[in-house]
Amino acid sequence: MEKIKVLVAQPQTIYREGICSMLDSQEDIEVVGEAENGKEVVEKAVQLCPDVAVINAALPVIDGVEAARRVMKANEKIKIVFLVPNETCEHLVSSVKAAAIGYVNTSAGVSELVRAIRAVHQGSVYFYPQIARVFLEDYMRLIEQTENVDPYNRLTGREREILQLVAEGRTSRQISEMLGLANRTVLGHKTRVMGKLGIHNRTELVKYAFKRGIISVND
Repeated sequence: MEKIKVLVAQPQTIYREGICSMLDSQEDIEVVGEAENGKEVVEKAVQLCPDVAVINAALPVIDGVEAARRVMKANEKIKIVFLVPNETCEHLVSSVKAAAIGYVNTSAGVSELVRAIRAVHQGSVYFYPQIARVFLEDYMRLIEQTENVDPYNRLTGREREILQLVAEGRTSRQISEMLGLANRTVLGHKTRVMGKLGIHNRTELVKYAFKRGIISVND
């Protein structure tokens, strides 16, 4: 049976050695390397080409999240399992942006880490239950905040300018000439404006502009 090759990046020696020992005791896992900081894990990932890199999110020199980005950029086939503290979601949110596919609490047992390694090696996403709850709560908060934001405030200055001109009845060609922009650029701005405002056609856009006070009946 071909074993899952694992690289372990953990700053504290005693914990790293413990993790490696327990992982090596598994019939289907082989620890091929260790790293104590972000710079080292990137270098060893390139040298050793592991199947999975277990990375503590709080590595020194180069933090774990940035190290993971560099590892995946060097070899997109390497799967990442993050060791993340559940008392803060800061590292969790950052690691999600880094596209890691396994998340295990730093206080979890090795058996949980083994499950995560096997899952990501097979192409699945793995969330330790406590971390999944933290992530879900943070995600729901983000949705709530987004829903309460006035869509108009999400428009750039240029997009607001395009909105007004379109509502005034200007064609894309006219706007292009007035602003010195390529016609396709104007069309792109119009598409983004409608997307951000949830508007589907010019009639709805004009109604929105009236309600917003961007244009008046006398315009």
